[in-house]
Amino acid sequence: MKRLKIILVFVPILVLVSLNTLAQQESEFGYVDSSFLKKVEKFNSRKLILKTNPLAIVSGDIPLLSSEFRLVAEMVTSPKTGIVFGASYLGMGILLRSSIDADTTNPTGTNSWDIGFNGFRFQGGFKFYLKNPRMSITDPDFNPAPRGIYIFPLVSYSQAKLYEKVDKSVYDLFKHYSITMNFGIQFTMGKRVTLDQYVGVGYKQNTVTNQDGGIPNFVDVSEEQFIYGSNIKLNFGLNFGIRF
Repeated sequence: MKRLKIILVFVPILVLVSLNTLAQQESEFGYVDSSFLKKVEKFNSRKLILKTNPLAIVSGDIPLLSSEFRLVAEMVTSPKTGIVFGASYLGMGILLRSSIDADTTNPTGTNSWDIGFNGFRFQGGFKFYLKNPRMSITDPDFNPAPRGIYIFPLVSYSQAKLYEKVDKSVYDLFKHYSITMNFGIQFTMGKRVTLDQYVGVGYKQNTVTNQDGGIPNFVDVSEEQFIYGSNIKLNFGLNFGIRF
């Protein structure tokens, strides 16, 4: 709950920062003639980008165990900034399903369809594009948001349950929480398609317990020291998007 409270505090701050950016846009370009602002507005008329990453179906935010069905929205708030919100459904990953079905030592004959795994993920961040938007729109290097290089603080929270379907009261609970600083680049292809990729590092706290907060019932994470024994978070992001 503490982590959820942190997220609930962080998201309104992102919204306030974005609104402040919109309010300051006119004064920021006050020394530039109005024709320039009109060109920027026309160039950047598609301000909403909806993104996803089909590769996350193989392994999602809970590595090796989950498939992630992700939808991320980026809203351009000025020629240099954008806010990002994302939501995902987490289902049983392909790797976990294959591992369960390949386990011939299971005395009960349980297969992956007898096991449930589901959860969710929320993420939010703020992008600051590093390209200078004051140059002429005819300049080849003119790249207002959402094109170009950016820095990107991001907060993410995931939660999922692993259980046998015959008794859902007994389960393992996964919680993955992270705050990272990222560096990336977004390409636009034509008027609508975008390719967004970034890397980053930060802090994470990943836990897995049983329904009572004790030792997990079904999984052993003692050998997954980097995922569950370290607070260092390495981020690798890739999303394909459509502008609206």
